[in-house]
Amino acid sequence: MPVCGDFQAWLECHSTRLPEYRIRPSAMTLQNQKASTSCYVATTAGQPFSICVNDLREDKILDVEVQVFFDGILTASVILDEFAKIDSCLTDIGTESLFVFGVPQVTDDDDVADNNQTRLNDLGTIRLSFEFVEVVERAEPRVLDDSTATVGPLPPVHEKLKMSGTHNAQLGPSVPSNPDTIYQVVEPLEGFPIYEMIFSCAPEDRLLAQGIIKRQPHSTGTKRRNNSIDNADNALPHKKRAPMARSGASRKEEVIDLTGDSD
Repeated sequence: MPVCGDFQAWLECHSTRLPEYRIRPSAMTLQNQKASTSCYVATTAGQPFSICVNDLREDKILDVEVQVFFDGILTASVILDEFAKIDSCLTDIGTESLFVFGVPQVTDDDDVADNNQTRLNDLGTIRLSFEFVEVVERAEPRVLDDSTATVGPLPPVHEKLKMSGTHNAQLGPSVPSNPDTIYQVVEPLEGFPIYEMIFSCAPEDRLLAQGIIKRQPHSTGTKRRNNSIDNADNALPHKKRAPMARSGASRKEEVIDLTGDSD
């Protein structure tokens, strides 16, 4: 399971954790005080998903904001309270959209294609940014206004980027938002590191083709007889075998399960 600093994250689909492949942590850099962990997940287009984050710190005095980026675009953010499960974001007044895996839309029209280089660099990724912040305002529940940022459908990307056969995170069906949601205004704390986790989404067959998921060897469960041994058996005279004695007691076998549980 990906861990970066004192934070842990994973993706769930129908309450089942998606296994991660090729988990790669990177060391903290002195220039930007940032560390990251990346991995791949096998996804299914059209399936809803949730982002689960866990705060492993013993001392939780400082507040931490978790920002969620889809294809490099800020989509949602929460203040982490030891554990959080994020499965939607605000999209309009009184409504929010659920998270789903999908296939990126493509176009051959240069005027329509998205030219946001930040997004193009992060296509097919879900990036989580953990940043230490100070909460400067805890507002009462309110409706969205024009000053509140919302996320809409992302524009298509150019087909020359060869995005066919890959997946990304998208906004799905709209549902009523929680009327008791409290909106908080935060400011980042200077001098503290930033931790990031990056999930690259793709169908399982694509990850298999790229060697990211290792193919399991298939065993036929049958053994071939050596023809030379067969011929030797046929050449030798057969001896009569005495009948095997049977006892009245039945034989009892004990099967021990050595597989154990795995993550």
